[in-house]
Amino acid sequence: GGQVNDNGVVTINHHSYHVVDLKKVGARFQPAIAIKLKPVETMGHCAVGDTALCQVDEQARIDTVRNHTATHMLHAALHEFLGKQAQQAGSVVNKDYLRFDYTHHEALSPEMIKKVEDRVNEKIWENIATDIFTTTLAKAKDRGVTAFFGEKYNPESVRVVSIPGFSDELCGGTHAQSTGIIGCFKIVSDTALATGTRRMVAVTGPKALELYQNTYRTVKTISEQFKAKIEEVAHVVAKQGEALQASQRSLKQAKKQLVAASASSLRDQINTSGTIAHLITVVDDADSDGLRTLCNALAQSTPGFYFVASNSGQKTQFLAHTSKELLENVDHSALMLFLRNNGLRGGGKPGTIQGGGLAVTKELIASLTQWIEARG
Repeated sequence: GGQVNDNGVVTINHHSYHVVDLKKVGARFQPAIAIKLKPVETMGHCAVGDTALCQVDEQARIDTVRNHTATHMLHAALHEFLGKQAQQAGSVVNKDYLRFDYTHHEALSPEMIKKVEDRVNEKIWENIATDIFTTTLAKAKDRGVTAFFGEKYNPESVRVVSIPGFSDELCGGTHAQSTGIIGCFKIVSDTALATGTRRMVAVTGPKALELYQNTYRTVKTISEQFKAKIEEVAHVVAKQGEALQASQRSLKQAKKQLVAASASSLRDQINTSGTIAHLITVVDDADSDGLRTLCNALAQSTPGFYFVASNSGQKTQFLAHTSKELLENVDHSALMLFLRNNGLRGGGKPGTIQGGGLAVTKELIASLTQWIEARG
């Protein structure tokens, strides 16, 4: 059922070894345990006949048990709300979480996820005693026990894990003696895995409690910061988001106005003495859209070559624009190479190069001016 191996320690002749891998070899009731040592460990003296004390990590096993029984309950709840077509397509069960892959054609709504959670938790709180027994495969099928396509079963002996009135599955894993041991159940994600297959991840017991506590602590902190009741936090945060978007729109509009004003003053700085009109300059506080708007405005008034950058500390972002009438004079590849040799990286189509790199200096402006004027 996707359950991972137990964690634990093996002690031989007073030397203890943490089991990092486990394989069952040989007879069913007399298995051999293979100990895989960590790189820093060495095996102490041992011989045939020595006693090996095997100690399972009890807490890890209990938490794994919680997640495995909850996996069966999740499967049953999905059948109840989505229909029998929601079949298990894979699972992983360990001490920290359960991962359940299932067949379904669409994403579950938040309301449906809550229904599934509520149904599983209802059955947990009913503290139903599990019934685990062996029977023949034929009798199990007659009983309506869920078997999995592609699995190989011994027709004479199969193990049934039953939560009476809710779930019956064939399974060889470890399970809770009663559902109340699980404590609580919380779905943390439901995502598309492939067409027609989804993956659900959930937590139980201590991990679910930890999730609830962390979430409450976060919401409580937000409520105190915004001086709002806990139940009003979502509404208050949404209103703050709307206010932030409005501020960003206002700021964007202000930047556009600033760019327009800058374009007007920069037009007077365009050098038109040679064959190629050009302006190479650095402006304050302009983003990539602002740089593009500036270059376009300058090119519309006077076709030419325009390089506009905006420095921020030791870094810059820039845009170089060549009017289509001058593309034969200003070779795009040669310009890219020049910029690269001067600490700038960028890309684009002929006529436009956008990028960033080291802050643009007066020396670079002078060098690029000479480069352009040499092509006039």
